[in-house]
Amino acid sequence: MLDSLLTEAADRFFQDHYDQSAGVVAESSETNARLWSLLVENGLTFALVPESLGGAGLTLMQAFAILKIGGKHASPVPLAETMLSNWLLAMSGSAPSELALSVAPQHPGDSIHLTQHGRLVGTVRSINFASQCDQLVVMATSPQGIRAVVVRPDDCIVQVKPGTSPDPIGDIDLSRVTPISAGPNIVSRRRAQFLGAVAYAAQMAGALEAMLEITTDYVQVRSAFGRTLSKFQAVQQNLATLACEVAAANSAVASAADALDTIKDDDDPALLLECASAKIRVGEAASLGSTIAHQAHGATGYTAEYVLSRYSRRIWGWRDQFGSESDWAIELGNEIAKQGADELWPLIASR
Repeated sequence: MLDSLLTEAADRFFQDHYDQSAGVVAESSETNARLWSLLVENGLTFALVPESLGGAGLTLMQAFAILKIGGKHASPVPLAETMLSNWLLAMSGSAPSELALSVAPQHPGDSIHLTQHGRLVGTVRSINFASQCDQLVVMATSPQGIRAVVVRPDDCIVQVKPGTSPDPIGDIDLSRVTPISAGPNIVSRRRAQFLGAVAYAAQMAGALEAMLEITTDYVQVRSAFGRTLSKFQAVQQNLATLACEVAAANSAVASAADALDTIKDDDDPALLLECASAKIRVGEAASLGSTIAHQAHGATGYTAEYVLSRYSRRIWGWRDQFGSESDWAIELGNEIAKQGADELWPLIASR
């Protein structure tokens, strides 16, 4: 009951304060700033922070449900990134922040080192909201372990890369940057990678739901050859396929969120199976689902003025954040090979 009420409240919040039907007009800097202020005021950016530290203390299942709603409304602000960053700060023993945050590294091959002199060395790739966040929470390798340190993007070299996503994604050179703060506790990059992957999967699942609704409404009013598109059997079949992809995405995210809430061992193969499968399966659903939605809309769906492109462009950017389908498939395959063939079925059946 609580989860349902929370989801309904988050949906009403976005409906009241961010009208996705307004197209590109809704993504003005003034509108985004107002939305961000309200998200902070309502405590949504503190969703994963324990109550003892002034946060909401939500479960991961509840937090991901909020992110799914954010994805369903094509939220143009760093909600997922700030949720994750504040979780990292809390785990590291630092106070959470009301600022707009992003988190790094987000890709498996990237590594940042914290020297004994307190400076960072390294570059992180494809960070969402790289040029728009107020601070960046970095998981840096130190002699003691992984520490969460905070830097200002203004102190770094940020190179925003052209791409499909309307949100700024860029590479950040952290070499010779001194953090403005560092948490005293060691944090788990492994757990952060799992959380990040499922968080972006949740946003994609929400966006796919919206794309299904938008496409269903469109084919019921658009006509060709004297009848509405919804009357054509091929269109009906495609919509049924899209609905199946949405259901599969939602199921994968829910299962991974439950695993993250219940499995505390970061090295448990079951946790890798759930989180990797969620990112892989939702990525596949995003690929096929966006193709179907745009096929139904024709050229209209690609125009900046039409709402569908706001979802598809973001979904294409989210697929690569915190590991692409290929990254997770390789890691999952390596783990299964290491465990041996006799362990595969018991692992799958246990979930």
